[in-house]
Amino acid sequence: MFREILRVQWKATRWPLLPFIAAAFGLPLLAVSRMPKLTGRADPLAPMAEVVLTQMQVLLPLFPLLAFLVGVATALSAWAWDHQVEHVYPLSLPVKRDRYVALKAAAGALFLLAPTAAFWAGSHIAVAVVELPSGLRAYPDWLTFRFLLASLFGFALLFAFAAGTMRTAVATLAGLVLLLVFGSLATDYLSANLTGFNFHLTPWLWDALSSWPGPFHVLTGNWMLIDV
Repeated sequence: MFREILRVQWKATRWPLLPFIAAAFGLPLLAVSRMPKLTGRADPLAPMAEVVLTQMQVLLPLFPLLAFLVGVATALSAWAWDHQVEHVYPLSLPVKRDRYVALKAAAGALFLLAPTAAFWAGSHIAVAVVELPSGLRAYPDWLTFRFLLASLFGFALLFAFAAGTMRTAVATLAGLVLLLVFGSLATDYLSANLTGFNFHLTPWLWDALSSWPGPFHVLTGNWMLIDV
């Protein structure tokens, strides 16, 4: 059964995933393409190390964003055919709903290995073609592992949302947005007028989710391919 689900899901995922595979391979190369060359410089040490780190930070937000989008695209593709036939197809299979969902999740997680492998190859090629100043090191393997974790997080989040109907997914997302907006306004008003101190819900919630051990920490941590 897993082989059949893998085959069907591959047909729905391969083309949407292809540009992300290319982007995962090319992003590390793009990050190092603007770094200055050290050959022939009289003093290529500390000043050049600062320049290299600055160049890396320019494209730094694109790394977690790409990883998250890889997971999102894979999750949405996993449920594409189910939404087209209004989830009737699983009813014809000789498996229970929970097992069917688990098999689809396993197949989708397996497809994440393709862009992760492309990112790993691109990272190793990128650090092989650049000349690093003294004091800096490259971390292609660690960054690839973080890329995989961020992709799995994006996949799990959107896979859960897309498991139901599109109406349910839209209603859930709209409810979360309204809760954040009006909940933040309500807590700001109550904290300022009743308790005497300012409490802002949205910044507090983001800090809680993005700091360890929050789930978004994998997206906000250190994404430097080259660092000290």
